[in-house]
Amino acid sequence: MHKMMELDLMAARDKWIEEVKVEAKEIRRLTQIMDLLNLAPDRQEEIRFLPRTQGGRDPISERDLRPIAAVTDWRKQRKTWRAFSVASG
Repeated sequence: MHKMMELDLMAARDKWIEEVKVEAKEIRRLTQIMDLLNLAPDRQEEIRFLPRTQGGRDPISERDLRPIAAVTDWRKQRKTWRAFSVASG
């Protein structure tokens, strides 16, 4: 009986650990997306109205935007955006 309880507790612990890992991953992803709110409003609008991608990959990904959104000074952010826009096409 004792061994059975121990196995149940270990299974419950393992399940809890997996749930925590999934939740942490979801929180990190949500944080990455929420960080896009740090983009200057005009950059957000420009991204919002980019033409729809007809095929293949989007020319700009959320991952591309992370370093730009990390710049808190909107003037510097705009310079970084212009340099990125020129480099990406």
